[in-house]
Amino acid sequence: MLFRNFLAYEDYIFGDVRKRHDLAFAWLYQEYVYANGYLSILDPNKKKDFTKYDDTLCRLLEYLQEKPDQRDG
Repeated sequence: MLFRNFLAYEDYIFGDVRKRHDLAFAWLYQEYVYANGYLSILDPNKKKDFTKYDDTLCRLLEYLQEKPDQRDG
């Protein structure tokens, strides 16, 4: 539940995602947990929905593609 209101933290992570990769992976993992229904105790009738997980993963990958590593030259 740490990242459910993630938009407030997105700018911070994307500000330097290579140094904040641990937060990015925590965010992605949390979306995966919610999508898979591992917290179904809270709502046993919840259907699996990977939309937010897919969106999060795509945003992270797009960002990494747009911002090549400066050390690569």
